[in-house]
Amino acid sequence: ARFRLAECLNKMGRLQEASEHFRELLRLDSGDSQGARFWFWPCLLRLGKDAQVEKLLKQSKRDKDGCTWVYTRALLTFRQKGAVPLATRHLNQAIKNNPICAEYLMNGKAFPKPMPDGQELFYDDEGCYCADVLATAWHETTGAAEWLDERIGWSAEPEFDDEEEDGG
Repeated sequence: ARFRLAECLNKMGRLQEASEHFRELLRLDSGDSQGARFWFWPCLLRLGKDAQVEKLLKQSKRDKDGCTWVYTRALLTFRQKGAVPLATRHLNQAIKNNPICAEYLMNGKAFPKPMPDGQELFYDDEGCYCADVLATAWHETTGAAEWLDERIGWSAEPEFDDEEEDGG
């Protein structure tokens, strides 16, 4: 119940209240069986508490290959240093680990719609979940969405028309 309350407060923009609940959830369940950390990091980013996010990411090395961790790391590095080579390496790694998240973040792929019977649809991919929790932080960070859009275009496979493929 507390997790859903924190999630709702977060979605309503009541970030300070949401962050307090996420923090308490992590205190009560140090193993974080509910994944509150994945909502807590973006909430703190939106509050401008980048140093806290940095500390929490260092404490969560077990997640370092997970979608939310790598996209949070890329965004945090961009926020701290701009589009420097280190930030670009972090973003390229995030895109490599889960390219579908970048599509969701840039709204190139629509989020799954709820089921007609009102049941919540399970995320079809970790990338969808990650984008859901991080999208607002990405779009509220000046220049981050444009930077991501540039990287997606850069990392995409080139398309060839039939004539080029046939050698003609």
